[in-house]
Amino acid sequence: MQDADLAASARMIRPIAVIHTDFSDKFGIPRQSGRVPSLTGRIVFEEKYRDPEALRDITSFSHLWLLFDFSRAHREGCDDGPHAAAVV
Repeated sequence: MQDADLAASARMIRPIAVIHTDFSDKFGIPRQSGRVPSLTGRIVFEEKYRDPEALRDITSFSHLWLLFDFSRAHREGCDDGPHAAAVV
């Protein structure tokens, strides 16, 4: 494997779950979801990550950080925008 290929594969994020909400597109999603307490979502883990022990005591935390990707947002030319060179 070439160095560039190795570096690219090291940065790849593989999904372990899917988040389901009632929103069909991004325009109705509030930026501060805590302001709409009736909103709910559901996280469905991929089969190999469905270990109940991994979520034990999760309710004892005040926050849960989820890294997500808008799966329907990928399209040709997205890497050409003003933030294409941003390093995160």
